[in-house]
Amino acid sequence: MLNFPEKRGENLKKAFVELVNSDLNVNIEPSDVLAIHRIPGKEGYQKPVIVKVRNTDTKIRIMRQKRSLKNELKFHDDITQRNIGLMARLKNTEKFENVWFYNCNVYAKTETSSRIRFDLFDNVDEKMKKKLKEGT
Repeated sequence: MLNFPEKRGENLKKAFVELVNSDLNVNIEPSDVLAIHRIPGKEGYQKPVIVKVRNTDTKIRIMRQKRSLKNELKFHDDITQRNIGLMARLKNTEKFENVWFYNCNVYAKTETSSRIRFDLFDNVDEKMKKKLKEGT
C-alpha cells in the first residue's frame, strides 16, 4: 500500500481495518489482518505498508474495490521481479491489448478478446498460436 499517512505511534492494523471498512466498503475484522508493517521507502516519501490478510478471498475483495478510492492511496500486489519482467516482455510485444497480474498469475488479452495465462518460461508466440487454434 502506497501513500498511507504516517503518524507517530500509529496503530496500522486498526487504521487499515477502518480504511477498508469505510472507504472500500469491504467488511473485515482485525483478526483478518495477519501482519502489517511499514518497509523502507524513498527518502522524502511516506514509507510503503505491507499487509498480509488471512485468506485469498479477503485479498481479492479488497483488491477489487481499490478503484473506488478517491484519494492518493494505492494498493498493489506484491509481484516478483521475474513476473514484472514477464509482464514487461508481454507489453513490449505489442500483441496484447492488456496485460495484468491477478491472484499470483500473469494474464494478457489479445485484440480478439481471448485471455491467456502466462508462465515465466512460456514461449509467447507458441502459447498464442496454441490459444488461437483452440479458439477456432
